[in-house]
Amino acid sequence: MRICSIQVPYSLKAENVHKSVEFLIDKLNSLDDSVDLVLTPEYSNALGTLPLDEYKTFSKKYTPQLLAAVISCAKRCKAIVGVNYLQEYQPGVFRNQTSLYDSNGQLQGAYYKQHLPQAEKFDMDVDFSYTLSNCEVPVVEIDGIKFGFLICYDAYYQEYIANLAKQQVDVVLVSSFQRGERQDILESLNKLLAFYCNAYVVRSSVSMGENATVGGSTMIVSPEGEILGNLKNQTGLLIYDIDDIHHKYMRNNSYAGQPVRNDYFIEIGRTPNACRPCGSMLAVEEAFQSFPYVGSLGGLFNNCAKYTLPSLGALIGSGCQEITLKLRFSKDGIPILGDDEIFSQVLNDKKVADLTCLEIKEISKVYFSLNKNLTSESLTTLEEALFRFARHTVFNFYLDKTISTKEVEMIFSLIKKYDHQLHYYFTASKENIAVIYSVIDKAPIALLKENLVKEELLVLKENYNIQRLIYTLDNINTQELAMCKELGIYPGLLAYNI
Repeated sequence: MRICSIQVPYSLKAENVHKSVEFLIDKLNSLDDSVDLVLTPEYSNALGTLPLDEYKTFSKKYTPQLLAAVISCAKRCKAIVGVNYLQEYQPGVFRNQTSLYDSNGQLQGAYYKQHLPQAEKFDMDVDFSYTLSNCEVPVVEIDGIKFGFLICYDAYYQEYIANLAKQQVDVVLVSSFQRGERQDILESLNKLLAFYCNAYVVRSSVSMGENATVGGSTMIVSPEGEILGNLKNQTGLLIYDIDDIHHKYMRNNSYAGQPVRNDYFIEIGRTPNACRPCGSMLAVEEAFQSFPYVGSLGGLFNNCAKYTLPSLGALIGSGCQEITLKLRFSKDGIPILGDDEIFSQVLNDKKVADLTCLEIKEISKVYFSLNKNLTSESLTTLEEALFRFARHTVFNFYLDKTISTKEVEMIFSLIKKYDHQLHYYFTASKENIAVIYSVIDKAPIALLKENLVKEELLVLKENYNIQRLIYTLDNINTQELAMCKELGIYPGLLAYNI
């Protein structure tokens, strides 16, 4: 199978970007039926530096010419062609997409970039909404060959690559810029990609100049991790003949063991409990929650006591986007989930601060065992909740009592331990916010409205990362909502039995 990967000169000046696109189109038009697989770089319809607000207009202008050349190449060469471009997914909505065409010029599948840099998301306004929910790893099979995909920034994320390796693809197509990355790092990333996936890697990129030490590096890599060809800074075509595109690297299953596929060797030793939480169970990050939405205070009640694991689990299982948690600290400094009402009931009016965590557990076990209508076993520590449900929902830590620096440090240490930093925020009074910020820089904050006036809120918003203003039913009205809109703060309602 003859592979052809194209490297294009990257245009640093906006007035020359069209020349880079035309260079690519000319290369596509020059290919003949000796090639079997062709790949183009990232943003093939905008191959250069443009003002951020012009990428969409420019790419839209050149997309018809680009796709016409791709389809013509596929038909003329009887080749499979992969092309990455800024695609108008819906009117005014653009995505970074790699499309794969068969030898008849028919689109067989597409892949949307999963990991977008901040500038691409927020400065260029490229759509990433699809990344906020579970993604099945796209695999496109053409003529018995299974293709997987990465685009540029994806190459740094081993969690995704491990998922791709599980699909047992034959070829990974990597359309990329990575204009500022060292060339030795680019080689290492793609050698490891081929090694982990046990697949050929075909990478297409852009040259940053004849003497550049970054970018470029259009290459082809074998499943063994051997670089079969690398254009470095050259522009043009990288062509390489592969005898068996289904070839897999076989190695010993540990020292002196029997030969096995390399991807199998890696997979059988995987230890998920040592990895970061990931996959379909993850909730949308707190910063990207869409408003309005409804959360819950303490979990589902019914046969589950509030703030206990069965209660939280039932709520998360029903798809709840946010759970508000109150907590108190035991005598030995352990945060226990609950409010004054439930502690009074369960602990028989004993104070949480006067009991150790173990004592609270023992007393609550007796209480729940005597109340057969409750499925809960005992009161729950914050660590138990995070151990079971980290990143499964957003936790709103409602600090309704004065809190100390040491207590905030304990809460945040557990948040970090269970990788929950993107799925929480604090609801706090003005006094508690200062304590939180003395421990956590730029902590996500929802401020209790209380008796604060607009001028005070403006100062607090400037000094702290206040994203929401929390109201109760007795202090929310249209004037308050108008003020929130003016200040650029989301209003939230803390209500019971509504």
